[in-house]
This record gives sequence, C-alpha cells and structure tokens, in this order.
Amino acid sequence: MFSLFTSHSFAAKKHKIYKKLPCHFNGVKVETSAQLHSGVKGGRCCPECKGYKKKRGTSMGVKRGTPVVAIADMKVLAIKDDSGEQRTTSYAKKYGKIEGKDFYSKKKMVKPFDAMRIYFVDTKGNVILYYHLKETPLVPGFNKGKCKIPLEYEWGHKTFRPKDCGGYSKELIKNNLNVKKGQVIGLSGHAYNAHFSLGIAVPPDEEFRNFILKIIKNIDEKKILFTGIETKYSRLALPFLNQPYSFTGKYMRYTAPQRDFKWENLPTDSDAYLFPVMSKKYLKEIGYKK
Repeated sequence: MFSLFTSHSFAAKKHKIYKKLPCHFNGVKVETSAQLHSGVKGGRCCPECKGYKKKRGTSMGVKRGTPVVAIADMKVLAIKDDSGEQRTTSYAKKYGKIEGKDFYSKKKMVKPFDAMRIYFVDTKGNVILYYHLKETPLVPGFNKGKCKIPLEYEWGHKTFRPKDCGGYSKELIKNNLNVKKGQVIGLSGHAYNAHFSLGIAVPPDEEFRNFILKIIKNIDEKKILFTGIETKYSRLALPFLNQPYSFTGKYMRYTAPQRDFKWENLPTDSDAYLFPVMSKKYLKEIGYKK
C-alpha cells in the first residue's frame, strides 16, 4: 500500500478526529443513509430521508464535479461505469413501474444520470464503495471513444470496465492499483440530485477479514491472479474479485458510514477515515487545483 501523508504542509494545520461523521463538512451535506444491514432509516443527519432497502451507501450531497478523495490507503478492487446521459420513462415502463414517471424520483426524466462505481479494499479488510461518480482519473478512457456513455441509462446493460476503455491510468498501474489516503479518486455526480454515495462493508468476523486480507496480499495486479489462499473460504476468492457488488451484499455487512466510524479532517496515520471531500485549500496544496 501507499505510505501515508507525512508532508509538513499538513502538520501545521489543526487536525481533529470526530467520533461520527459531521452532517456538514467542506460543502457536503450528509443525506440519505445506507440501508442494507445498517438498520438506519433516517438517521441524525437527515431524519426525513428514506432510502431503498438495499441502499449500500450514504448519500453525500455536493455539487456535481466536486473532487472526491480516498478515505484511507486502499487498493482498487473494481471500477465499473453504467452511466447514461439520462434516465427516462422507458426504464420505468420496462420494469412495470409508474408509467410516465421515474420510479424513484417520480420525475419524467432524470438528467444527467451518473452511475460510475469504484470498489476498494482498505488495510482493515473493509470494502469501500463509491458510486454515482461522474468520472475518475483512475481510468482516463471512460466516456471517450468506444466507451462514450449511452443516451439512456440501463442498469448492467451498458457497463464499461477499465479493460474496455484503455485500462487503468499509468500512475495507478505503477503503484500496483493502490491509492493513498487523501488522493483524488473521482468527481461527484448526479442521480436524482447532485451527490455521490459512500458505502463501507465490513467482514462478519476476524477469520473472514484475514481471508480478504490474504487475497489482497497475494494478488498479481497485472494478471489478477493469487496464490496461497487456503482457507475454508477459498471458493469465494474469485467471486470477491469479480463480483464485488453481489459478494459484499451477501457475505459482508454494510454499515452506516456516518454513524459507525471515526473520521478525521486531515490525512494522518490514525485509524480514522478521512473526510471524502476536502477543502479547496487542501486540493491546492496537493497540486490538484491551481
């Protein structure tokens, strides 16, 4: 994994660790909570919000195109883009939902509809999921050429993967698919409203956690192969690598990220997760913005 930030430019600032994620930070409003496994419906940040039953991540309301950063040192597990320029009544009709209206937002059209997903694994063995992203520097070829997103969104029908779109960035390959805490990993998108969602799935026990960590340790990033995985969970190794969406929903436990973890406002070597959106000043200091 990447080493953590040690730059003196951050040391001079006031670092703070929060027991729970603040409901407002760096232009973000924490909205609808993750539902799957978490037992949270509204939550302290948005009591009136109601998400669908299998919602894996908590919505972070923020302007479309806002840089989103890695909350920890992590390795990329998978990146997929199902985006469409719009989601209209045709999708609702196809699945027998309300005619003339989108079956979530009740609008005739949702535009744009950003549905890029990135799955990471952190050093704790947790799977970190970002979705409803607009784009990512980790795969420069998304939404270009043959990977141009279609007009209409259809879940799973127009899925683009890195191998289809020129592969991962040179920097990501050079670093063995690892990203560093505080590194920009994508831009926030829009789906029903401007936001991205953040999910954290944890192993059910320490034995399962060690199994996941062993897989990650033994991955050959170029061939996506692994060796030495000899546990009672061995049969789950390939599903974990190739089908993270269904795997995490079945074998891991999604949490309410805004409730269940400690968070910090600047990247350090603490066990706390970093705010997923940082200040403009921070982005300038790391050279992302001029």
